[in-house]
Amino acid sequence: RRVHGDSHPVPFLTLFFDHPILSFSHHTTNSGMKLPLLFAAFAVLAPLSTNSHGTFQLGPGGQTSSSSGKTCAGSTYTEAIDSATKTRKVSTNGCPNHYSMCTGKPKVTGCGAVGKAGTINEAKEMNKAYTLMSEPVFATNPTNITCTMGAVAFSLNGVALYAQSVDPKCTSINFSATNGASGSEWEAFDHCSGHADGQVGEYHYHMPPSCLLAQMVQDGKNATFGGHSPQIGWSLDGFPIYGPNGPNGVWMRRCGVKGADKTYCQDTCGGYEGELPSVDKFKYRYYTAGAVSDLKTLPSTPHPTNDDVPTVMACYKGCTYSDYQSKKCTSKGSGVATGYAAKATTGATKWFTTTRDSEQTASSSSSSSSCFSSSFSFAISESCCCCCCSVPCCPSASSCSCCSSWPLAFFSAAFFSAAFF
Repeated sequence: RRVHGDSHPVPFLTLFFDHPILSFSHHTTNSGMKLPLLFAAFAVLAPLSTNSHGTFQLGPGGQTSSSSGKTCAGSTYTEAIDSATKTRKVSTNGCPNHYSMCTGKPKVTGCGAVGKAGTINEAKEMNKAYTLMSEPVFATNPTNITCTMGAVAFSLNGVALYAQSVDPKCTSINFSATNGASGSEWEAFDHCSGHADGQVGEYHYHMPPSCLLAQMVQDGKNATFGGHSPQIGWSLDGFPIYGPNGPNGVWMRRCGVKGADKTYCQDTCGGYEGELPSVDKFKYRYYTAGAVSDLKTLPSTPHPTNDDVPTVMACYKGCTYSDYQSKKCTSKGSGVATGYAAKATTGATKWFTTTRDSEQTASSSSSSSSCFSSSFSFAISESCCCCCCSVPCCPSASSCSCCSSWPLAFFSAAFFSAAFF
């Protein structure tokens, strides 16, 4: 099934609950057919999309996902190194820490037309777990992932990174295509360079994550254009992923493409092999390719060109943990430099504010499932705040259990304003 976005295997329960015949929530005169069809559908679809734990996997091995169906309400990210197994283990809810209102999908209720903001936050909690090799190795034979659907990597705010294909037919993203033409999916990318798929609501990037890059530069994680880009994520083979700038700030493009640097350019997998002591202790790293957005224009503008594709990665230079364990992938040598010591990376979960945040705050105030933050926390919109239960806090919030009085709301708004700005 394809619903105005990336097409992926659909979890059985998702299909069950919104199918007009299979769903018990739809009362039709054809009720006698529901049970047989339900069991038939389960027999066919369950083995394809779920495992015994009720989770589903999109993309290569080493990851598990389960969709809660809840609208994203803030990013979570934890990372740990298991020295016994030499693995890097990451848990995240897959939610962005920035704007994620639906745009560029006019046929989806609540979503805006191309270039227009919608009224719904399309990102859904994913509850993802990744296991990577903490000491990556070079694969004897790199694994092509250009046609892979689902996460092939992930960013440090927990958002998935997808490859260049936008459907099971291996249709590549086409930055020249418009008005719904084949490959024109980029028209649905928000100004932070992401969007959610049409099946389970997994928010993801297909290109350099503009808001995440801007946040990391703002937080002092190296200058994006004045030098080497900061690390923005991890590939499932254990190698790091950076923004679009390489050593000395050169624009990383595929070797041989017009504008590519003769020394520092991307190989066929989308990375650069060689030791860069001032950058990291790896012998290989990937780069997301293409221009980053201005953080305000819909769809994401500026954006990469077709010369930048693949904008994330085209193949795994190393072995994923699951393939290495099963011996499906064999090593031809270590991917780390002398002196390397695996360390857990801190996630980027603090909310990143852009000029369009008021659109998402307005939506949060009108929908209990769309508030930016979770638990006892707030999202700031100018002089007001939004409670975790999505009732506006100013000037009074007596009906909101998490902020029962104006002084508390005022104090909380002041506190979080200081934290955010």
